[in-house]
Amino acid sequence: MLSAPGCQQRRQALWAALPEPRPNLLIITDPLHLNYLANFWVCPFSFRSQNAAAALLLSAAGRCRLVADNLLEPFAAHADVDETITPVWYDGIHSPEERHGVFVEAIISAARSILRSGKAWAAEAGHLPADVARHFGAPPATDLGPVRSRLRGTKREDELELLRRSAQASAAGLHAARKGLRPGMSELDLFHLVQQAVQEFLGEPTPIYGDFVSGPRTAAGGGGPTRRFIEAGDLVLVDFSPVVRGYRADVCTTWRLGDDFNSEQQRLYRACQEAMAAGIGALAPGQRARAVHQAMAQAFGKLGLADFFPHHAGHGIGLSHPEAPFFTPASDDDLAPGMVVTLEPGLYLPGRFGLRFEHNFLITADGYVRLTHH
Repeated sequence: MLSAPGCQQRRQALWAALPEPRPNLLIITDPLHLNYLANFWVCPFSFRSQNAAAALLLSAAGRCRLVADNLLEPFAAHADVDETITPVWYDGIHSPEERHGVFVEAIISAARSILRSGKAWAAEAGHLPADVARHFGAPPATDLGPVRSRLRGTKREDELELLRRSAQASAAGLHAARKGLRPGMSELDLFHLVQQAVQEFLGEPTPIYGDFVSGPRTAAGGGGPTRRFIEAGDLVLVDFSPVVRGYRADVCTTWRLGDDFNSEQQRLYRACQEAMAAGIGALAPGQRARAVHQAMAQAFGKLGLADFFPHHAGHGIGLSHPEAPFFTPASDDDLAPGMVVTLEPGLYLPGRFGLRFEHNFLITADGYVRLTHH
């Protein structure tokens, strides 16, 4: 889980990034940022999380309050906050009111006790309940969305630990998939192998999403698992992310079931490895993200394969997927120490087959550290 010092440092960084004059109150309602700023993470496999919402109220005086109804108390117990406000929604005895209404009333009541008359407030405009804005009679003075997006690029040590954990779980999933891959199994069977291995490694239910495609489906580059049976000689492309308390690594590889790659597949495989090496060689603090894409595209271009590389060269990873920096031809992003990124060269022959390979890297002051080794 995220640490108390890490959460406090991120809250301080958020206040420091706000323009002057700074507001008296910040209202945070995006679930990703309740986790990011206060280690409030709600397990998606619990009935308690269904139709639930919560909020952080950050005051200029430095206090952090969490508003979460009584069904969320088991998760609120682990949050790094100064106070938890837990309105009763459902007590198991009485018929409850509408859950969202109870939540909104609790936010308004708590915010009113903090927000002095005439003082400005700020919120994430895309996640703020409309009833809260209407109550205060004016929109927030500052939209926190763009501010916190800039801050999230640089990961602190507690975030890196969750990303490393996700990368380790990914390795366990890939190992199980490669070991268990057999002719006659379906893509769904393969997904279940990965899911079981990842969750056994982590010791808890964990969301997993990604691409599990085989045979001609690899030519499209991805897709969810289906009942398609995998045959001997098929290529199998596996690209997935285990979500560990909101944070996710992102890995991909391509195998051929039962045999080594044929000569044409070997040629494309080597081209992907050369592009990966070119992308890695461009990873450095201060580097333009577009230069990383350019390095990878040029590696393919030298081999006459640029037309078969249709997507980005990679992206940042963390609380969302994808996130900055974006390795695209016209990206305005720059690399900085603390960013965690993925590189994913791939080549796809329409109507025939495709291959993709992906690894994750931490950008450091001296260059990079590789986080995945499958």
